[in-house]
Amino acid sequence: MTNETVELFTVEQACTALGIKRNTIYRLMNTGKLRSVQIGRARRIPRSAITDFVSGLQQTGPLPSPPQDARMLSGTRLSRKSKVTTP
Repeated sequence: MTNETVELFTVEQACTALGIKRNTIYRLMNTGKLRSVQIGRARRIPRSAITDFVSGLQQTGPLPSPPQDARMLSGTRLSRKSKVTTP
C-alpha cells in the first residue's frame, strides 16, 4: 500500500470512515445529505463530501432516527397468513 491519499471513497470505505451502516450511506446519498458521484455503474463519495457532511453534523447535531414501522412499535407483527377483516 502506498501513502497516496484516497480522494474517492467506495460506499464500504465511507461506512468505515463514518462508522455507519451501508443502508445509512445510501439513504444519505439519496436524500442529498451526502454528495456522491457516479462513474459508470459505480457510486463514489468524494473526500470533500465526507468532510462537509461531518462539519454539518457538528453544526446541526446528529441525524434523526429513521421512522419505525407502527406495527413494530406496538409489538405486533402480521404474518403472511393473517387476514385483516373489516366490519
